[in-house]
Amino acid sequence: MAVERRYWEDMEPHQLEDIFQEDDVPLRPLGKRITRLLIWGGLVILSVFVVLASTVRIPRYVHLPVRLEGGGPAQRISYPEPITLHAQWVALGDTVQAGDPLLTLSSPQLTERVFQFRTAETN
Repeated sequence: MAVERRYWEDMEPHQLEDIFQEDDVPLRPLGKRITRLLIWGGLVILSVFVVLASTVRIPRYVHLPVRLEGGGPAQRISYPEPITLHAQWVALGDTVQAGDPLLTLSSPQLTERVFQFRTAETN
C-alpha cells in the first residue's frame, strides 16, 4: 500500500512562503452560494408577484352608461346580456351624419337580434 505524500511536505520554509502568503484567504466553492442566492431571490420575486396578483384587480366587465342624443325623439336601448365594445368611431362632441358608424359592438344575442330585425325588415 502506497503512502500518499503531499508535495509541500519536503519543501523548505522559504519555498512555502513563495507558494502560500499569510494573508491568503482560502476560497470556498461558489456553486452552492450562488444557487442558494438565486433560489431565495426567485422566491422573493415570486412572492411579490403573488401579492400583486392578489391585490390588483383587473376588471373583466365594465358597466358604462351610453347616451346618444339626436334631433329626433329620445329612445332608450338596453340589452340584458353583456356586450363587448370593440371600437369607438367618434369622440364626445363630434358631429355625425345619418349612417355614420358610432361604435363596434359584439354579442351573440345582439347578433341574433340584428339578424331577426333584418329578416323581418326584408319580409
